[in-house]
Amino acid sequence: MKLTNEELDALLAKAGLRLDQEYSPRCSYRKTEWLRTACLTCGTEADYRLAYILDKNAIGEKVCRACYWRDWHRGEEDIHYTNGMSLVEAKQRLVAAGLEEAPVDMSETEVRALTRKNGYELVELLQGARPGEQLLVVRCASCGRQTVKRVGDVSFGCTCSKPKK
Repeated sequence: MKLTNEELDALLAKAGLRLDQEYSPRCSYRKTEWLRTACLTCGTEADYRLAYILDKNAIGEKVCRACYWRDWHRGEEDIHYTNGMSLVEAKQRLVAAGLEEAPVDMSETEVRALTRKNGYELVELLQGARPGEQLLVVRCASCGRQTVKRVGDVSFGCTCSKPKK
């Protein structure tokens, strides 16, 4: 895909990102190519495919996964059951009744061990507003791609280690 530096910057700005690598000297980018970006809102650095950025722009969804997951967690407060109780309150009542375990954050040592076990290195640990909402900025030890993961998603590993169809 032929894009001038200005066109790429405009496309990324619409996505709330800025390029955090060198521009292509040929002004040519494949849609499957990974681009290192930084979020204009939170500053998180992560790699996204150009096709992914275009898709998220088209549907108006945040590209930065750190911002996306933070908003997702905040949105739980807005979900209410017919009795007026919020999803967050319902979860708190289940914990108080002993029917569910209280969400807890992992220590940095535990997070580093988890990421290493699953082929990543921890770049940054992002604390959430409530326990259980931690996000991890990780770099794949094999391909070097940097992504934002929820704690529970780290065990799936990087897509570079998945068999190709």
